[in-house]
Amino acid sequence: MFVAQNLKSLPADKDYQLWVLDNSTTLVDAGVFQVDENGSVRVNFKTRRPIKIAGRFAVTEETRGGAASPTLKNLVLASN
Repeated sequence: MFVAQNLKSLPADKDYQLWVLDNSTTLVDAGVFQVDENGSVRVNFKTRRPIKIAGRFAVTEETRGGAASPTLKNLVLASN
């Protein structure tokens, strides 16, 4: 379960994308999402490939549908 608050609404051509940092070296895609009118989201996620240890999480702004690798210049959130 991923929960976030106070994120800005994005234009129609953008999505937020969740990433899981596996073994402190590789960011693994965990899907795209939009926030509600209050900037909140609560969503079940599943990584696109198996991971050993979910050490950290990151959220980036990506083009609609997501990206194969994160656009780190658009990093919005990083957390343990």
